[in-house]
Amino acid sequence: MAKAIGRFDFELTGVEDGKNVSPGELSLEMPTVQLFVAQGQVSEDGIRYVTAEIRSETELDAVIKQIKVDLDAVGTRAKAILRREEARIAAKR
Repeated sequence: MAKAIGRFDFELTGVEDGKNVSPGELSLEMPTVQLFVAQGQVSEDGIRYVTAEIRSETELDAVIKQIKVDLDAVGTRAKAILRREEARIAAKR
């Protein structure tokens, strides 16, 4: 299986009075996760590319497969953090 290369990441936030707070300061509100592109090139037009130029179907298949691996990896990490925060909140109630 291919190894994740960290192309995507996530941020954990909590909402308290309409403002974002850091994970250590989360209130008893349910935390939220936002995924973002951690690696990529930005064009002059502000487009963030997550791949280099692809020249064949074989390359495209390989790149899509790697992107799926990367998304699965960030999803697994984000789910673990959400479960941890949900348990912390439940313990305080």
